[in-house]
Amino acid sequence: MGYNKFVVYKKQYSIDEGSTWVDTNPLVTTPSGNPIGNYDTLEECEQSGDYEDYLTFIPRSRAQFLLYPNYNYSSTASSIGNSVDCSLDSGATWQTLGWGQRSPIVEAGHTIMWRGNCEVRASGIGTFASTDGADFDVEGNIMSLMYGDNFQNKRLIYPYNFHTLFGQGIFPEILKTMSNDLAPGAKGFFYGKVIDASKLILPTETLTSGCYYAMFQGSSITAVPKLPSKCLASACYSYMFTSCKSLATVPSDLLPATVLEGECYSYMFSDSNLQTPPELPATTLADYCYYMMFNWCKLLTIAPELPATTLRSHCYERMFYECDSLTMSPHLPATTLVDRCYREMFRHCENLKLISCLATTDVTSANTSAWVWDVAGRGKFLKASGMTSWTRDDNGIPSGWDVYDYCGPIQFRTLNTGTTCIGVDKYTLEEYQVSYDCGNSWETSGSSATTLIQAKSADCGFSARTISTATTCVNFDKHYLDEYQESTDYGRTWTTVSTSTGSLIKANSIACGYVPPATTSDYLTFYVGEDTTFGWEDYVSNNSVQYSLDSGSTWHTLNSEGVTPTVQAEHKIMFKGNVTMPDVSIGYGIGGFSSSGMCVVVGNPMSLIHGDNFASHTSLDNNDAVFSGLFGGCEKLTNARNLFLTPTTLTFACYSSMFDGCSYLTEGPVLSAATLADECYSYMFRNCSSLNKVTCLATDISASWCTHAWLDGVASSGTFYKASGMTGWVQGTNIPSGWAIQDYS
Repeated sequence: MGYNKFVVYKKQYSIDEGSTWVDTNPLVTTPSGNPIGNYDTLEECEQSGDYEDYLTFIPRSRAQFLLYPNYNYSSTASSIGNSVDCSLDSGATWQTLGWGQRSPIVEAGHTIMWRGNCEVRASGIGTFASTDGADFDVEGNIMSLMYGDNFQNKRLIYPYNFHTLFGQGIFPEILKTMSNDLAPGAKGFFYGKVIDASKLILPTETLTSGCYYAMFQGSSITAVPKLPSKCLASACYSYMFTSCKSLATVPSDLLPATVLEGECYSYMFSDSNLQTPPELPATTLADYCYYMMFNWCKLLTIAPELPATTLRSHCYERMFYECDSLTMSPHLPATTLVDRCYREMFRHCENLKLISCLATTDVTSANTSAWVWDVAGRGKFLKASGMTSWTRDDNGIPSGWDVYDYCGPIQFRTLNTGTTCIGVDKYTLEEYQVSYDCGNSWETSGSSATTLIQAKSADCGFSARTISTATTCVNFDKHYLDEYQESTDYGRTWTTVSTSTGSLIKANSIACGYVPPATTSDYLTFYVGEDTTFGWEDYVSNNSVQYSLDSGSTWHTLNSEGVTPTVQAEHKIMFKGNVTMPDVSIGYGIGGFSSSGMCVVVGNPMSLIHGDNFASHTSLDNNDAVFSGLFGGCEKLTNARNLFLTPTTLTFACYSSMFDGCSYLTEGPVLSAATLADECYSYMFRNCSSLNKVTCLATDISASWCTHAWLDGVASSGTFYKASGMTGWVQGTNIPSGWAIQDYS
């Protein structure tokens, strides 16, 4: 019983002279008069849709294609070429290409379909090439190259029909000769690099000699077409995927044939990067059938089963030659050897450590010549019980190997033997065991970690902790900086993985930039962000300066060295005195502070001159250079915005060099005096390299040298606040050139 396949036509109507068509309702269908296919089973009939698709290429980059003739020394090139038709619009229109003639340009991801009535020569119908060797995928029925539009039911192919169709089969000089008429911008045509051929249809069930010989040799193929034929022919698949370096896996059922022909699989995967082979179910072999099938497959780790018990001449010769990654041979059940059947079968398989072979008859050096040359130095050989004629050399059993009598298939088992650590992760430890004597004894072949029990396990040296090793600021609030740390060596060393804000140490912390509020009635006061000592250097003798650490409850006179006790972090120290006015002739003022740590200054410096009665004094009493150099020794002074310079009538050099060298200072006091005096602000903020905010409300800056070098060495960018309407400031002269200027409000 067979199954015929028909095209089904449906009736439609048009009311606009054929511009659009609509199905009748109810739909009327009519099958074609002649079947388009005949199939043995319903399943084949239903799944045969791909057989009706023309051979199609899908380039992965912009490309042109052509079909070169395969070179034949007995003919001229012009006598062996085939012309083909191509279509870029799914078969609506076709263009004929003579041999060696390029196709139109095909954009990446678009399709080009092929048809022809190609004549088969000794080396096939030709080889496809593409511009710059562009990668492409191939699908559809290959028979459209042979039978034009009537290919769907065709199965007949000829010897060497598709020889090197997508492989490297033509000679470079011919390629060069035929590539001299190229599209603009094309560098040349080279062998096309087929990538995915999994949808290519090779429908022929009865093959012919060499029909697919070297079909993809040297290509970049990663997915192969189905090879459904069970009726093979000599050399039909020879070299088909040789040197396909991108080919790693193939379907396990790729080669279903059980009866082989001479050289049918010879060199089929030779020199590829195949890792997992297809199954080889054949039980009827032929001369040279598997000759060098996997030789030089250096990544092949598993050998396919070889069930045949009757061998043929050279059948397995060099089958696994130089398969470096192979560790175990297939079981070899044949008892009688024949001419060179195992010759060099495992030669140079340097990691092969297990062979199972039941041969008992005709085990000669010719039949096993060099078959274990250069295998692993130590291994195991399973032989037929009672077989004593094996030699211990490269033609028999390797001299360093252990020998066992075969009693049945090798047995394997896995035992859970405990736990193990990978880094700090705890896993179940499984031990792999093998038995060569049907389970009477077991050897450990390896072990591995399998199931994760616990990540970051204390049993594997992991521990974690959170400690506070520093502080951090959130706005003005000071917090502990918590460090999450991990150890992978049982706590001997620790690595900080992350940090986070910990508990609050102090709100409104000086160390975090907080500047306490103050008024003109507050003594000159320093707040410290870290433990700090202060020093006072008299520029005039007999000056008396006192300090208080308890907000003025008690006062102490500075010691003879002029140094205070240590002021604890986040605390303050207040100063007052009745300091004698300086003699301006000596060049500096009443004295100067120094500090060892980070601090801010607030309050009224007049407390240094008028003791407890400073608040009512707003005049310098015509004394010159009074506060010159006052804070020059406080490098870590960070802010003075709440320092009040109350006198509005200035005197000569009264504030000169006041903050000179305070490199941490970011903001100075508001300078409220309207009229400046000679040298009053000269050098005032010199070398304050962090200073980026200055407020000066002066409207008369005509005095001599009143702002001389006062902002030399400050930050390169900042903001200068001035009195509204004041136009006398000159950027680049008495205001830094990179600063913004704004009116004070």
